[in-house]
Amino acid sequence: MARSVAAGFADLGILSAAAALDGLVLRPFAEDRLVVVAARQDDMAQMRQIRLADLAGRYFIGLSGSALQDHIAAQAAAMGMALRYRVRLRSFEAICHVAGAGAGIGIVPETAARRMKRTSGIAIIRLADGWARQRLAVCIRAGTELSVPAQSLFRHLTEARPQRDWARGLPPHRQSGARVRALAATVVEQGEMTDGLHL
Repeated sequence: MARSVAAGFADLGILSAAAALDGLVLRPFAEDRLVVVAARQDDMAQMRQIRLADLAGRYFIGLSGSALQDHIAAQAAAMGMALRYRVRLRSFEAICHVAGAGAGIGIVPETAARRMKRTSGIAIIRLADGWARQRLAVCIRAGTELSVPAQSLFRHLTEARPQRDWARGLPPHRQSGARVRALAATVVEQGEMTDGLHL
């Protein structure tokens, strides 16, 4: 996502603040937690939380070409742990489906896991490491002149409350999904974002 915005293929993106690239302008958006997804029949399915170090030796379902996956791998490497990947997929939804089938475990944002829990057959276990709570940011390319609809969407996503919450360590700000979708639809309908909005 960060690379798509930096290259000009998308006007706006939402990404982990830890995955920022040079040439992007970031504004606070929300917080999310990384979780482990596994088949409901897995031995750890009944656990409430687990640390990455406890997953040594397990096969992972990874995310292909992702700064988030690079971040997870870097955290593992800092502990002297090499992640073993069974397969790398292109979406969180695909990771949840494959993990639910018992092919391995994945690490995905909690919001994505909750959305897929019913249809993918996964158990969700919180990742207890401190770095697993990630700050999300809305990003645009530095120097970009956004269209009026895109500016409206950018302002809505980056209104003052999330920035204050970050500074004060408060719980994540929850944006109105219907409002965001309506703004995004306006942007796309007017043909201002050729690659769509990545939310």
